[in-house]
Amino acid sequence: MFAKPLSDGAQEEMQEAEESEEDLLMRELDGEERGITQAELTRRLRWTTKAGKPNRQKINRVVKRLGPKGMKFIEEHRGRLTLTSKGKKEIDR
Repeated sequence: MFAKPLSDGAQEEMQEAEESEEDLLMRELDGEERGITQAELTRRLRWTTKAGKPNRQKINRVVKRLGPKGMKFIEEHRGRLTLTSKGKKEIDR
């Protein structure tokens, strides 16, 4: 079995889906001064697997992209996620 490269259209769709997920997560964090746990975010965003369980892999991927080693739009302290000032500017644009 060989992998085929994604077409430009498929790559663009994938990028748009990722950005949509990131925006949803950041908007949910907006205004949460104490922060939210990943488990609570998963429930609020209704990100579940086909079996109906919280989709931990999805939340982890999005948090990784937005976090300190990624775009630095969110930060984690004591297991709770909050928006950074950079993240607040991003959702306001």
